[in-house]
Amino acid sequence: MDANPQWGADSVRRVEIRADDDGDSKVPEMVWEQSISHEDGCENTFPIIYGESLKGQPHVYDSGGIPEELGGRQASSVSPKPLRLGVLYTVDTTTGATGYGWGRFRIRPDRRIENLGCS
Repeated sequence: MDANPQWGADSVRRVEIRADDDGDSKVPEMVWEQSISHEDGCENTFPIIYGESLKGQPHVYDSGGIPEELGGRQASSVSPKPLRLGVLYTVDTTTGATGYGWGRFRIRPDRRIENLGCS
């Protein structure tokens, strides 16, 4: 699966993909999440391939200058899980410092991607 945004962004520094319809769960399952530092955002241009590591250093939240090994906190990360046929997935991305975009897709029984847009 690859994603090319409809909103005109040219690079990505954060990606989150959630499975939205996984049965009885009220909380969508995170299937992939990764965030890199602001300085490295332009290293990741479209298309973004599902499961490929984003280029750059992991994003570390600003903790008043405290290094990660002394209490600074790294952004959460979820290793990519296998995608399933028929499941509705939501993709959220961040570009640059404040840009963002999202979309939805599912994998049809014939294994083709059905893009569902941002509705």
